[in-house]
Amino acid sequence: MKKEFELHIRNKFPDLFGQNVLIANSSGVDSMVLSDLLKRLEIPFSIAYCHFQLRKEADREILFLEDWAQQHQLPFYNHYFETQKYADDKGLSIQMAARELRYQWFDQLANEHQFDAILTAHHLNDQLETFLMNSLRATGPKGLLGIPHQQGKVQRPLLPFTKRQIIDYAHTQNLNWCEDSSNATDTYQRNRVRHHITLALVKEYPQWASQFQKTLNWNTQQQAFVTDGIAQWKKQYWKETTKGIRVEVTPLQKHSHLAFLSHELFSPFGFHAKEVEKLLGATSGKALFSETHKLQRERQHLQLERTESKEWISYSLRNWADLESLPLSIEQTIVPPTLLEPHQAYLDSRQIHFPLQLRRRQQGDFFYPTGMTGKKSISKYFKDEKYSQQQKENQWLLCKEQEVIWVVGKRCNRKFVCAPKSSEGVLLTFTQ
Repeated sequence: MKKEFELHIRNKFPDLFGQNVLIANSSGVDSMVLSDLLKRLEIPFSIAYCHFQLRKEADREILFLEDWAQQHQLPFYNHYFETQKYADDKGLSIQMAARELRYQWFDQLANEHQFDAILTAHHLNDQLETFLMNSLRATGPKGLLGIPHQQGKVQRPLLPFTKRQIIDYAHTQNLNWCEDSSNATDTYQRNRVRHHITLALVKEYPQWASQFQKTLNWNTQQQAFVTDGIAQWKKQYWKETTKGIRVEVTPLQKHSHLAFLSHELFSPFGFHAKEVEKLLGATSGKALFSETHKLQRERQHLQLERTESKEWISYSLRNWADLESLPLSIEQTIVPPTLLEPHQAYLDSRQIHFPLQLRRRQQGDFFYPTGMTGKKSISKYFKDEKYSQQQKENQWLLCKEQEVIWVVGKRCNRKFVCAPKSSEGVLLTFTQ
């Protein structure tokens, strides 16, 4: 495997020999094999370990890696993350939270220590799992390209190699590594796919690796061909103007693959193909809104324009008196309501700690809506309430740090609601 790996590096990642390299090392067999291979190629590197504070084994893994790094005189970095809190605050799964935290920290390390490349130990079995999962998620052709070999500074030099090759190499070189017990469970979706689907496929099709590589290569070429074709179509019918982009309606309507073309053209701007198709049959003046753009039907064309993002708009409240300076009308009183109206919120003053923020929605926002059990993301709440895009962009949220207290004028977070007859409450009334 060493010769194959060296040839792959020299062909695909020749710059690594002169770069400042960081390896994301989990102490598992994949990471330790990648580290050993780079060491044998005499490519200098540093090691980064993420402690997500989810497993007791992580303490042992840090000590193992720290000792290994010292033996080989390699710089070692580790960081402790409050993963569960981050997942709860952002409304994310543990896996997604860990992924976000991991890559945020890698970017931070790259900036602080001028790393040119960040290497991860993803391999061909990971590719197969991702391919299968994306197939079932209906991600479209781009989702069937697999994990990219490179995304910015992140590079994945083990992608052509199978898990079997990696384990065999580790045994022949007498490498040590740590086993993550969570990999043996079915807690996570990827584990279930691995244990119950990919292992069976690999066993059934002994030549799967070479065949699957060919499939990925064909998919990549096909996507490149499609991209070129769309670029040619855009040269004729997609015109940039001072106001934005002008798209001719008739050639789009008559295209034999309208749904696919609409997706490729407009999904980068936040529009769904079905919405665009409906807009093509609408009267002049009708428009769609995404978080960043407006798409309007004119007589013979569609007009695509960027809209001013409202997500950044935020007001800090140091006390209730600051309500008077806001661009919307919220009145505060301390009189308990006899009958609470939908546009009012009666909040427990003991739970309110200034400063507060009045802002637009952000990714990951969630709350515990009154009248319901459990929590709900703000995006799901908007969907259930059938908000239009403009309503989503214009909705204000009253927040304490990352917690949503009140979807202003609509629904409260029950964690902050005061009992109706309590004297500890503060009444907020929103008027349009």
